[in-house]
Amino acid sequence: TCFNKNYEINETLTLSYLVSGEDEKSVKVVLKDPELIEIYSNNNEEDGSFTHHIPSSGVYRVCFYPSSSAENSITFGFLGSFESGNLVNVAKGEEI
Repeated sequence: TCFNKNYEINETLTLSYLVSGEDEKSVKVVLKDPELIEIYSNNNEEDGSFTHHIPSSGVYRVCFYPSSSAENSITFGFLGSFESGNLVNVAKGEEI
């Protein structure tokens, strides 16, 4: 499952996430820039965070890939420096 978000030049993108459930270390997280170049990847960790200075405007994409059929949920924040908000609980079960 992937989520897209537009960021403006000179923003700071912050990604943080937490996987919980039967097999917390079974999810790969990938963040790609507007050219679809991977700028962050974390495999088989139950949580993580990443900060990136935006060199050019465009749509960034974060994807969560389960490597098992275990039932998990993911809570994450995908924010720019000009906004604030709460973490979002986006997926539960085998649908991630």
